[in-house]
Amino acid sequence: MRGVAVNGPPSHFLEGATYSLTNAGAFGYFLAMRMWSWRRALDPSQPEVLVGTAAQNAENTFLECQNEGANPGSGTLPDLVPLNAQGVVNPVYIQMAQRGVNGWAEPWKTWHVENVPHPKALPVPVAVWQGLDDATVLPSDTRAYVAELRAGGLQVELKEVAGAQHNDCVMGPVTLPQADQAAFLAWVRARFVN
Repeated sequence: MRGVAVNGPPSHFLEGATYSLTNAGAFGYFLAMRMWSWRRALDPSQPEVLVGTAAQNAENTFLECQNEGANPGSGTLPDLVPLNAQGVVNPVYIQMAQRGVNGWAEPWKTWHVENVPHPKALPVPVAVWQGLDDATVLPSDTRAYVAELRAGGLQVELKEVAGAQHNDCVMGPVTLPQADQAAFLAWVRARFVN
């Protein structure tokens, strides 16, 4: 594996990075991992992505993720990468984000654009559940992504759940009640009837 590109939804990387780096409490762990891995794999001469005391711990965790290994003493991403980008992400990238979507310098702008997957029509049922109170994956981003999938010929059902956040909509941690789990399981079971 040369890089990691995880995002929810897996599009609008440029918009998501801009939002995450300029809004306190919105900084994404996967954004940090994506930018860190792109720099590492594509152009190590770019300025370091992570800085400050969390940088080395986060980098060790990212390396473990890439190597599919686990060091029980290293902690988890939420432990190691704070929600606020200030003090964790190099100010160079925060300044790019503050200039807006068009303010990203090359090669970062190109990397964000070129790594967005393009939808293809597939003959499979697809449904996307979105918590309307989700501050991690914004409902507007999910709607835009679903629209792109539909424009690409994919039939997608969008299920928006009022009051649900990122971890309590469906398929979240087993320790949290899920707002629409019954409907999700019914949808899946209906696809396997007969």
